Amino acid sequence: MAPRYELIYAEETYQHIAAIERQYHSLIRRTIEQQLLYEPNVRTCNRKPLVKPSRFGEAWELRFGLYNRFHVFYVLMNK
Repeated sequence: MAPRYELIYAEETYQHIAAIERQYHSLIRRTIEQQLLYEPNVRTCNRKPLVKPSRFGEAWELRFGLYNRFHVFYVLMNK
């Protein structure tokens, strides 16, 4: 089994979630945990590194939901 990663949310995340209809909150939380707790650095059809890395490190994007409605941007941090 792959090592488990720690999820650390930026402060802005909570404001973004509050702006989304409540009915999607569990889908968002569940998908983030399923997709990013293990092997978040593995490319899939809905999970890819961004072309331009951020100043915080290599940035990735996760898309999910109907018509890829939701986008999660994340950074892999070194331990």
